[in-house]
Amino acid sequence: MGTGMHGGVIYVRGEVDPHQLGFGLIPKELDSEDQKNLKMYLKEYCDDLDVDLRKVLSVPFKKVVPFSQRPYGNMYAY
Repeated sequence: MGTGMHGGVIYVRGEVDPHQLGFGLIPKELDSEDQKNLKMYLKEYCDDLDVDLRKVLSVPFKKVVPFSQRPYGNMYAY
């Protein structure tokens, strides 16, 4: 998951095994800002698809982010 990711965030519902992640990515816990953003995105999704938001949020989410801004920076010669 996320191979080649240089920035941004991926929110995953449930656990993330590190062996499933592309090079340079790490799973993290959501902070309060992540929770706020995720709830906003999911509310629209659930409203559009008539899905219970509480049920979707009943399973914890993780976020996946690059551990640096240049994860491939040392892999190439100039």
